[in-house]
Amino acid sequence: MKKTVFLSAMTLTALSLPMTSVFAEGFAKGDVDMDGVITGRDAAIVSQYADETLKLDLNNEQLALADMNGDGTVDAADAALIAENQEYKFGDINEDGRVEIPDCTTVLRMVLIKKIDPEIDFGEKDIQADIDLDGDIDVYDAYCILEYYRKLGAGVPCFDENKFYIIITPEIERSLLEYDFYVLRHPEANIKTIQELYDLQWNISDYMDVDNDKQVTVSDATAVLQIYAENAADTGIYKASVDTNEKADINLDGKIDITDATLILKAYAMNAAGLL
Repeated sequence: MKKTVFLSAMTLTALSLPMTSVFAEGFAKGDVDMDGVITGRDAAIVSQYADETLKLDLNNEQLALADMNGDGTVDAADAALIAENQEYKFGDINEDGRVEIPDCTTVLRMVLIKKIDPEIDFGEKDIQADIDLDGDIDVYDAYCILEYYRKLGAGVPCFDENKFYIIITPEIERSLLEYDFYVLRHPEANIKTIQELYDLQWNISDYMDVDNDKQVTVSDATAVLQIYAENAADTGIYKASVDTNEKADINLDGKIDITDATLILKAYAMNAAGLL
């Protein structure tokens, strides 16, 4: 059975729609994941669909959006056309026109937040961050971005012929682990998977240490509330740095508020109880 990539009606109505080239149900042709923008992820979806061994399925609306050349067949040629017309590259989660380490960090941050609150809704980022199209946002999505970034930096082809996606296969996983600094320095750890490596290395302070004291405590939630209060009052007494503001926006919704502070408190409590 093919795995199906589609969005619920509730999700679709929550997303902004493109203003030009409107096609099926108000989405631009090529916007196969219906997130409101044509990206490398759309090309990835179509090229995975064209590879029947991957058993990816699309609904009728998505097939209509994917048939870029209008020949009635969705194949690698359509994926190539989408890639030519993409607004953001494969893995450009931050939509800044570049694929860099911060895109990977954003995905890892989402993985952590979903551990704290599995019901959290990241909006369109929930769609974009599922890089390998397996239906889950996990460390493998982040490593797909790293693999793409590494190939870009090395100046080698980022994709195989007629493909616009990266899946971390067991072979790629072994290759990545073979050259990882932590694995090289700690052979006794006997790390077999990227997930095991991440579990050993990740630190909650990487994502929630708002007051920059290298730990996550109640004071980080207090710092978030202070930023929230000063932004609301616009008094100018306290102005956080750009880096602090970015870290304080825990749920990535573009604003700093009580929800962010609540997530920090929950993370602090879960971490203290050994649940993270």
